[in-house]
Amino acid sequence: IEFSDIIPDVQRAEFIKNSSTVAFVQQQLQSLVKEVEAFGKTTTLPSVEVGSTVVFAPDCENYLVFNSKKATCKVYTIHGDIVASIIDEGIGIENAIWAPDSGQVLTFSNFQIRVSIYSLFNGSKAYIKSPKYSSKGVHSLMTENYGASLAPESKDCIGLYFTKDWNVVNYFQTEMLDLCDLMWLPNNNFIVA
Repeated sequence: IEFSDIIPDVQRAEFIKNSSTVAFVQQQLQSLVKEVEAFGKTTTLPSVEVGSTVVFAPDCENYLVFNSKKATCKVYTIHGDIVASIIDEGIGIENAIWAPDSGQVLTFSNFQIRVSIYSLFNGSKAYIKSPKYSSKGVHSLMTENYGASLAPESKDCIGLYFTKDWNVVNYFQTEMLDLCDLMWLPNNNFIVA
């Protein structure tokens, strides 16, 4: 077994690109990306502000950095070039995640006012009104073609969306008042609430 040199002050480490690369976020708020095979090869990513969260895209070619206190979200390539700077129109950003296609960023506004979907493909924006949660309810539900969102009304509702343009496919009320999450079955044909 071979071991690498110790990398100081690591807050978080994450394997990306099918485990061929590892990314580190250090306490000095600098991010490093190292190839696993030749561990000495390093890419240093732009500095991350205090209080920011780093999230890598599913295809690991991009990553986003969002800061909920400053209501900012920026998207960078894995080589450190900025792709997009997203500011959520003054509502504030509570959470930010990637769509499974790695080409769309979803930001969740404060107080669950809406989810904003930003396309890196064509620069378009779409919105989902009043999600029930900002950390789940959309996060674990998206497949390649469809997304689902919980919405609180007189009874909990489930909205199904086509993820290419985020148009509503179906919206229906459940008999529940306390749904806490949704999950796609492994075949992506059914939702369990």
